[in-house]
Amino acid sequence: MYYTVGTKHCLGCKSLVTVAIKAHAASMIGGEYEGASHEYRYVNECPDCSSKNTQNWDAKHPCPKCGECMTQAL
Repeated sequence: MYYTVGTKHCLGCKSLVTVAIKAHAASMIGGEYEGASHEYRYVNECPDCSSKNTQNWDAKHPCPKCGECMTQAL
């Protein structure tokens, strides 16, 4: 299983996390994978607290944990 990831704001633990936002079966990109259905449960799930209560976040908004703004692009 392969995942597309993105930065999300977890409302459960109030932090920024990298979350799987889309799952891709390996067979779709040239490999073979059986039993992929159980892997889809991780999509939009916080890796720290397992909450599914996540929302999109971008650098235009302050950090939900510390309240600071991003001042410089990496």
